[in-house]
Amino acid sequence: MPYRLLADAVVLIHLGFVAFVVFGGLLVLRWHRLAWLHVPAVAWGVGIELVGGVCPLTPIENGLRAMGGGSASARRTTGRGSLRRATRETASGPPSHASRHPSARVGRSR
Repeated sequence: MPYRLLADAVVLIHLGFVAFVVFGGLLVLRWHRLAWLHVPAVAWGVGIELVGGVCPLTPIENGLRAMGGGSASARRTTGRGSLRRATRETASGPPSHASRHPSARVGRSR
């Protein structure tokens, strides 16, 4: 049980960091000194996505979940190029198997 709670705490820290990367610019408008934290955070966030790396918090969370008896991979929703994968899937349209599904052929002439 304590490992699951620690894993959840790591998730909250991770979400807080992501929120700061995305919305921290609004805070910088009010408190200019936060730019010293926000600029490196944005550089890290963009860099980790561009190189397809894994945030160090992800293996920590996965390890805590595994120690707590849960499945580490079941909770993993990000990592290794998730932004690129999502962008590629959106840009390329629906998966190729959708066109082979019988309901996809409704209304099409052969």
